[in-house]
Amino acid sequence: MTRGAGITRRRFLASITAIGGSALVVETRPWRALVAFAPVSVAERLAGLLTHRDSARVVGKAYLERVPGESVSRLVDRIAAGLPGGRRTVRDASEADLRLLLAASIRSDFEQDRIVEVDGWVLSPTEARLYALAALV
Repeated sequence: MTRGAGITRRRFLASITAIGGSALVVETRPWRALVAFAPVSVAERLAGLLTHRDSARVVGKAYLERVPGESVSRLVDRIAAGLPGGRRTVRDASEADLRLLLAASIRSDFEQDRIVEVDGWVLSPTEARLYALAALV
């Protein structure tokens, strides 16, 4: 290419390389992947499993008024205690496996007649604690 053409071969190749590199970065590292490096706490992971988080917060706040001594750490410990492997399971299990384990814990609560009444709702302690976490994190 000549100087009078407006774009040099070097500039053209640099532009193509920059565009190709940008496309590669966008393709392999979407913005969500950059944020994913921030560690998620065990409490956030548990609360994040709830589908209707706003409703859970309302019930969770009512539970916390009824049981004022609860804290995030204490709630996580009590929920994890009902799962095989405890906190390690909460931290390492896949989302699907964790949902199944929590459902089994909730079912076991009801089978063992462990229930909590919160504003007319009959809940298992595991459910109530999950909702309380949603209210706190």
